[in-house]
Amino acid sequence: MRDTLSLSVQQMLREIEQRYFDPLTLDVLATRLKKDARHLGRRFRLELGISVHDYLVQVRLDHAAAAIRRGIKIEAVSLLVGYRSKKNFFSAFKRRFGTTPGVYAATNRKTSRRKRPRDG
Repeated sequence: MRDTLSLSVQQMLREIEQRYFDPLTLDVLATRLKKDARHLGRRFRLELGISVHDYLVQVRLDHAAAAIRRGIKIEAVSLLVGYRSKKNFFSAFKRRFGTTPGVYAATNRKTSRRKRPRDG
């Protein structure tokens, strides 16, 4: 699908993936790409069917879920993925995954369970 996207949208996707943890906005992306923000926003929505902000939130939360599964503490995860407010992180996470980060962690953590030798 990325092959059919305009160069500007491809650049925005790359910037978001590389800097999702930074305070990114459409204006920041436009400045980095030396393009008009309104034009980029319209183009992004037209080509992907989602706003830049909503896409950024999805990327952040997908990275957050992966970090939680690896066992990183939730408070650290929220900061690592660019949230400065724990409350905003929890709200966004619950909207995206239908559960709180704590419940998600309890049910999705990758554990390194070793096989026990059989008694015998």
